[in-house]
Order: sequence, then C-alpha cells, then structure tokens
Amino acid sequence: MNEKQDEITAIWEYESFDHYEKIGKQIRTSNLHQKAQARRKELGKLYLESIQDFLTSTAEPYSYHPPKHIVSATSVILNEANEMLLIKGPRRGWEIPGGQVEEGESLIEAAKREAKEESGADIEIVKFCGVFQESLLSLIICF
Repeated sequence: MNEKQDEITAIWEYESFDHYEKIGKQIRTSNLHQKAQARRKELGKLYLESIQDFLTSTAEPYSYHPPKHIVSATSVILNEANEMLLIKGPRRGWEIPGGQVEEGESLIEAAKREAKEESGADIEIVKFCGVFQESLLSLIICF
C-alpha cells in the first residue's frame, strides 16, 4: 500500500511452492528477522489467545455465558487486475481478511473494519457472496 493507503504498490508472486519456501527461509535467516524475533521475546506475550477466558462476571456466580454462535465477516478483495488479496496469519497461513463481528456492528461494517485492520485497505462492498455455517453435525454453504 502507498502512504495514502489507496493503492496497492506491490503484490508478491511466487514461481512455485519451492520458491515460496526458499524466500521464507531467506527471511527467517536474515539479520533483521533475527533482531525482530529477539525483540518479541523481550516484550513477552503481545496478545491474548482467543481460548483464554478473560471475561469474568461481577454478578452472581456462573452468570456469564459465552455466545452460542460466533458471527464472522470476511471479504474477497480484488484489484483492477482481478488479483485477490490474501493475508498470511501466524496460525492458519494464507487466508482472506476477516474476523469476528463486534456487538452492535453490522456484517458490512465488520467486513470493512477487518479489511482495514488486517491489510490497511479501505474497501467498498459490491456483492454479497454467501453464508457459511460449521457445526458438529453439518457443513452448509449457501449462495
């Protein structure tokens, strides 16, 4: 992204998976990466794991119950050349930007916010693509 965050100035493209692995190894063995890793160790844990229970009820015992359904919003972001933006996360690898809908937030607001948080891109929603539901018994995709 440029400084105004209104234009993608570079898109990484790899010749093959081997090329991707080679570049990754070069990055991991660089002095800059080594310094960054050492600094992260000095700082300690920078975020809470999503599985941690950090909400403690101040009311009667056991009155807080986590939501039964977590709603997420994601976006497929394409540039003028019809290339898709992917984000490389530390746990799941390459994926489209997205995340949990906050309380009181619409799906569109959440998709825009997550795109901005994860990529710096300000996006316009032009089309609804589908609904995805995962449960213990079923996997449903509707378009």
